[in-house]
Amino acid sequence: GNIIGTITDDWRIPQWGLFGMPVFIGFLSYLIVKYRAFDIKLIATQALVVTLSILIGSQFFFIKDAGNQILNGATLIIAVFAGAALVKTVKREVRQREEIEKLAKQLEHTNEKLKVLDKAKTEFVSMGSHQLRSPLTAIKGYTSMILEGSFGEISGKVREALEALFQSSQKLDRVIEDFLNVTRIELGSMKYDMGTVDLQTLLKQVVEEQKPTVLKRNLQLNLEITPGTYTVRGDAGKLSQVVTNLIDNALKYTPAGQINVSLARAGDKSRIIISDTGVGIAPDVMPKLFQKFARADDAGKVNITGTGLGLYVAKQIIEAHRGKIWAESEGKGQGSKFVVEL
Repeated sequence: GNIIGTITDDWRIPQWGLFGMPVFIGFLSYLIVKYRAFDIKLIATQALVVTLSILIGSQFFFIKDAGNQILNGATLIIAVFAGAALVKTVKREVRQREEIEKLAKQLEHTNEKLKVLDKAKTEFVSMGSHQLRSPLTAIKGYTSMILEGSFGEISGKVREALEALFQSSQKLDRVIEDFLNVTRIELGSMKYDMGTVDLQTLLKQVVEEQKPTVLKRNLQLNLEITPGTYTVRGDAGKLSQVVTNLIDNALKYTPAGQINVSLARAGDKSRIIISDTGVGIAPDVMPKLFQKFARADDAGKVNITGTGLGLYVAKQIIEAHRGKIWAESEGKGQGSKFVVEL
């Protein structure tokens, strides 16, 4: 309206713009709500294209030469088509962004559902493990009493069978304990009874408890403690479980030879090392060694009873004590070494 008024010097027509403005605002509101047209990037692109086209087109009012008018017309056509392509590209980008945002919301919703399902799974495993533990305790208790002669003398063959039953029940008890610990860790309900722990006493007790099992496998279990003070703050029961898990792990993967347990100082830290002469660890297995259910590809050839949870639980417990645990090995057949620093 103002452009027409300027050219014709008739300022009545521009007044109609005052009535057109509410109509324009209404259309714009409809576009924003219905088609989400109010995208700054898209509007800026459209404004740029329209402004550029108007500026090029306005030159027709000033150019008198026919050749220049043809050139200007060609430029205008190119600008219009190029601008339309640019607007189309920006629209596609905006649409893709909206789709990504929608997918992100769906993914977030799916993740929430998966967390709920994972928690339900963890609670189910915990409940099942608790239910298994009660009858297992009875089996272990009565088997131990029979072996000790509480119900009278038993023959050699019966004793062998009972000893095998007792060993199997102990293995099952460790598996159940690992499952329970994993569920406690995942649910954030793992409790630690922190206090002063003498690592020398702890290692001596654990090694003494493990010796009968190691000797039955025709292996040697050695303990070497460098003189010094090895007092740490921690949960004695949980730290004993870590050392037991590491010795048990070495036992599983050591067909012949020996298992060595050592305790020494490493600066201001106490360092426990459990080394063996077993099958060793391949380099490709090392990065995933402390993950849940992680085992070497050929682990079953040596040990078919492992769950792959013992090292995961050990790592979680040591890290909760603000310590470090790692493994070292020169490769397959070269034995392995597990180091704990507290």
